[in-house]
Amino acid sequence: MAMRMITLFLAAVPLLHAAPPMQIEWEMTPAAFGGRKAIVKLDTGARIEGNWLGVTPATFTIDVERARGKNSPPRGVHTLDRSAIVELRLQERRIRGRVWGTVFGFVAGSSALSAIHGRSWEQGRSLEKKAGPALGVFYGVLVASYVAGRAFDKATREVHIKPASPKVLPVPAEPAPPEETEGEPGS
Repeated sequence: MAMRMITLFLAAVPLLHAAPPMQIEWEMTPAAFGGRKAIVKLDTGARIEGNWLGVTPATFTIDVERARGKNSPPRGVHTLDRSAIVELRLQERRIRGRVWGTVFGFVAGSSALSAIHGRSWEQGRSLEKKAGPALGVFYGVLVASYVAGRAFDKATREVHIKPASPKVLPVPAEPAPPEETEGEPGS
């Protein structure tokens, strides 16, 4: 029973930090997506990832880096219909995973280094003979942890496009009635 509670708690933690959907206007998407990866699900069942390049009122242009699913476009720059979008997400890279990966790698690598050197010292062996492989293990664990943290360091956020607001034309002001001045003829 306790194990189920712990599992449910751990599964619910990512849901607590879910960001609300980003609300932006269609014309502002290139500026909002700058430097981030766009993930688009199309009505054909394809899921494409890439750099969002530009928009027109009826289309969008994307540099496809990866595509999956039926009828997915090949890699390269493509202009697709706006109406084909089923879901639009924005992927951001954070630094948190890389930091935790590096910290974990340092601790695990130091432990491995200590274990290798500790056994060598106890057995009366020379430390110089084990220093190369021990440092290799240390750096290997450190780099592998950093890479793993970087791989898991992606957050996606759903994007909702605001409906186009009708352009409001300014209402012309009514001309002011002519002012009458005192002392003029006809008054």
